[in-house]
Amino acid sequence: MPAAGNKLATQMTAGFLGVTIPAMLGLGAVALVSIVRLVDITGQLHEIGLSLDATREVDIDLGRTLAAAQAYALDPDPRSRREFDRAVRSARGELAGCSSQACHATESATPRAMAGAVLPQLDAIERRGRSILDARDRAAVSPADERELRRLVGGGEVALRRMSGGLLDRVDGLRAQSRALSRRASLLALVLVALFVLISSGVALRIARRLSRRLDALVAGTRRVIAGDLDSAVAVEGGGELEELAASFNFMLERLRRSRAEIDEHRRTLEARVAERSAELAKQVAATREAERLASVGLLAGGVAHELNNPLTGILMNVSLVEEDLPRGSPLCEPLARISSDAQRCQSIVADLRMFCRKQPLDKRPGPVGAVVEEAMAAMGHELESRDVAVEVDVAPGLPEMTWDPERIVRVLVNLIANAAQAIGRGGRVTVTARRNGAWLALAVEDDGPGIPPEYRGRIFEPFLTTKPTGTGLGLAISHGIVQDHGGFFEVETRCRAEVGPDGATGTRFLVQLPLPEAVT
Repeated sequence: MPAAGNKLATQMTAGFLGVTIPAMLGLGAVALVSIVRLVDITGQLHEIGLSLDATREVDIDLGRTLAAAQAYALDPDPRSRREFDRAVRSARGELAGCSSQACHATESATPRAMAGAVLPQLDAIERRGRSILDARDRAAVSPADERELRRLVGGGEVALRRMSGGLLDRVDGLRAQSRALSRRASLLALVLVALFVLISSGVALRIARRLSRRLDALVAGTRRVIAGDLDSAVAVEGGGELEELAASFNFMLERLRRSRAEIDEHRRTLEARVAERSAELAKQVAATREAERLASVGLLAGGVAHELNNPLTGILMNVSLVEEDLPRGSPLCEPLARISSDAQRCQSIVADLRMFCRKQPLDKRPGPVGAVVEEAMAAMGHELESRDVAVEVDVAPGLPEMTWDPERIVRVLVNLIANAAQAIGRGGRVTVTARRNGAWLALAVEDDGPGIPPEYRGRIFEPFLTTKPTGTGLGLAISHGIVQDHGGFFEVETRCRAEVGPDGATGTRFLVQLPLPEAVT
């Protein structure tokens, strides 16, 4: 914000100029008036100096007229007459200049009056001198005329001295005015300077107090934050840099409050997270130990399966040979049939053990979904009929071909259907569905049996865990491994009588999610 950012500097500059400009104008006005007055006084002194020079010249001219007249009386030289005329003209011209307005542009008319008083004297001197000059032509010089001329010249000189004295008095008056003007100008300048200092000090003090109040508010807010109080925002008004600083401080305060809230929330939930993480680690440790145990069991089971497979094959071959040699209705047929059935069941268990212990590579190839479901249902048809279990198969049309190991997927479905039929007992219903779920193929086997008890739900995929008296507990473990090898996963939903009440529907639903081929979008 450029305008707000320079507001403080603008205010200080405006305050400085608001005080400085009037003070400078006042000082300038005083100086101008003083200069104008001094120039006027200087002009008057100059004119008075010219008047004094003129009076001296007139005094000299009067002396020259007397000297010329006396010289002519002694010796009628035409040059004396011409000198007399020049002296009279010069004196008359000087007096005419002294009596003019241009020469004495002052408030007093004394110089003009004095000049006017000398002019009649000059006229009388001229008349008396010319009478002397004319009398010399007639060879009759009157001593009385010469004395009169001398008296007139003396009277003119007195008038001129009086005129010079008046001019000098005027000079003294102008000097006094000049000194008074200088004192007044100095006093006014001092007063203006004092006012400037006082006003500028007051403005500076006001600005300093305003800044101090705002800075004190910021300092107080900072101290509150240091003390741990994050709920009190700083209020600074007036705009400018300090308001921006206060806004930044309040923004920082808000961030600190949020951070403290997050820290408090983390601190409140830290114990729960630590306990949860500890439980996860304990589960991982337990899973690792279980995996190690299962690996050991797998090695043992693999060795046992290998050692049992050959004797079981021999038992079955020998039983078959004995049954062929026995006559019909022999009492040994029934025991031999039980031996053959038990041996076949043992072979099935050995086959499951070998499949669980040995990870065989998948034989993936494209194939339709419906064919795999039909093959699984055909494998389980006899058992389902013997248990009087109703079966509903629903394969959605238009499903893409899957790239999988069809025999392994058939085994998964057979295990799930067999578990459902065994959980139901006699009667009941099993539903097998195949649907597309986004980028996944969803194969579901659902029954309306009694459901899985809560104590077994977290362990249903563990090997050798079974609730059936004739089961090995390897079917779901093997199925889980096959689905994982195909990149899929299991989802299990179950409801037992204790959860839904006497009138609620019980049952279990196993959902297998397998990824569709990459070419299918």
